[in-house]
Formats: sequence, C-alpha cells, structure tokens
Amino acid sequence: MISAIFRNAQDVRIARIPIGPPPATVRLDDVYLVLSTLTNTPVSNFKDQYNIRVTATGETLPAGCQAITAGKYQVLPKADAVDLTEAAPGAGLFPPRSSSKPGSRTPSRSGSSESLTLETTAAAEVKRYARFTMSLALRDRRCIVTGKMDPYILVGAHIIPHTWKNREYIGLPPHIRDALDDRGVDHISNGALMEGGIHTSFDFQHWSVVEEGDGKWRIIRITPSAPEEIIGKYLITPDAGGPSDGMSYPDLFIDPIFLRFHFRTAVFRHMQAAGDDDDHPFDDGEDKLMKDVIKVWGNDQRFNLFVESGGNIAEATE
Repeated sequence: MISAIFRNAQDVRIARIPIGPPPATVRLDDVYLVLSTLTNTPVSNFKDQYNIRVTATGETLPAGCQAITAGKYQVLPKADAVDLTEAAPGAGLFPPRSSSKPGSRTPSRSGSSESLTLETTAAAEVKRYARFTMSLALRDRRCIVTGKMDPYILVGAHIIPHTWKNREYIGLPPHIRDALDDRGVDHISNGALMEGGIHTSFDFQHWSVVEEGDGKWRIIRITPSAPEEIIGKYLITPDAGGPSDGMSYPDLFIDPIFLRFHFRTAVFRHMQAAGDDDDHPFDDGEDKLMKDVIKVWGNDQRFNLFVESGGNIAEATE
C-alpha cells in the first residue's frame, strides 16, 4: 500500500491519504475534500487559492489534473490565499469508552431480581435489533455495497452507532443529536443492510462515502485495510415502492447528515497526519496490530502466552 503525503507551505504535514496498489491513483477531488475537512477550508478555496506541487520534482500539478499517484506533495498558497488552520476533530464516530450516560452509575449484576432484569433486557434488545434489521431488509433487500441478497450474511448496520443512545447522544454535533432525538437511533434513516464483513470494515472506518449529487454516494478508501473490491463503487439505493404510509423507500434512504458525519470522523480518525513520514508506514494493507493478531492466532505457543497474560497481545508477540 502506498500513500500521498501532503504538507503546507511551512512544511508541516497535513494528511496521509492511502492509494491502492500500483498503478492505482486517487481522485484529486477526493484529495481536496480530505484537506478541506482537516483544515476547515472550503474546497473552492483550495482549488482557487492553492497550488499542489510534487515535492520530488518541484512541478505544480497542471490545470485539469484529475488524479494523482503515490508520492509527497506540498500545498502552496497563491497570492492573498486564506491561511490554513487545523480544524477541531470534534466527536468521533463512537462515544467514549464509558458508554453509560454521563453521571450515571452502572447497576450491580448480583441478585436474582437483577438477573431477571438483565435477561428481560437482553430479550428486548434482540427484539429491538430484529425490528431494526427487518425494516432495513424491506427497504434495501440486499447489501447496499455488494448487492448480495443472501440473508445468512446480511446484518442491520447503524451509521451512527447505537451506543450513543446510552449517553442520550451527548457529545454529538447538535444537528446529529437533534435528528436522533427526534427519530431514534434505530430509525431506518440511520441504517443500512450490509454483509457482516463489510459492516465491520465500515465501523472501523476503513472506508466511507462521498456525495456526488442526485443521491449518489461513492465509496472511498480511508485506510489500506479497506476491501479493494468495493472502492469506487456506489451505494445501491432502494428499489421503487414503499411502506403503507405513502412514503417511498428511496425517500427513506440513509439521511445524508449521518453519512457526512461518518466521512468526517473517518478522516480525522485515520488521515490526520503529524510528525515524520515514517511514523505510520503502510505495509501492503496490514497495520502492525493486524500482524500481531495473525501472529497470535497462527502460533499455539504465542496463543498460550496471550491467554496466560490475560489478553496482553504485546507480551504474546515479544
């Protein structure tokens, strides 16, 4: 896996953007979108007020350039350019590790009455998720990424994770919080039917989507671990038809504000760059953690060390 590394005029690294295996390229419009997100600068300002220069040759990308290959680039201001500033990342896709409402206490799990309550809650959760997934199945009928229709591999995926509900959505941007307060996190506009593996990759934000107008959402690589076969594809919108309330399934597709939030948080989670170029090297699509996991699971001795250390993967891979 190779990447494009962007620096500003002061030679401070702004972003590292993954590019597929050679001879792959990345769209320049996607580059502008990532840089815009990280610096809180409108895309139009980047295009009008900045040049992108190839560090190795000193050449400026020509007008009309559509895509770039792997390498190092600098973002250089033209006359009267607006200064680049570092944008505040804000909330991540998932809430902080403590998923309970701020100020609340975790209930004790001892006692027969509390055990009964936990069992009842678990049953309710199963029913809740079943209803959520069924509503998505009626609308989407297939994985919205791959188009596969096998019910045994499809799951209901939240765009904004359900765990935010436990915190009453506190910490999310106001417009996201208002939408979830109004509709609920399990509303059809906050979900999609996906293959299990695609869903997991989406939650890890290895890939996200960018808006191209007319309801089209193109899949974009966020990390080297994104499934290669889905990059550049478009989300599959629902077929015509709708529930009995007169709405159409296409009109009930994912709310754009949720998909934009997923993209923004993915950029800050994985593409924001600082330090030397070799701080976080890409290596054929596998990061160090994934390599360590493979080491542990592929070796009985390492796995035993992992268990004996109480799940300490660092000790098991020393």
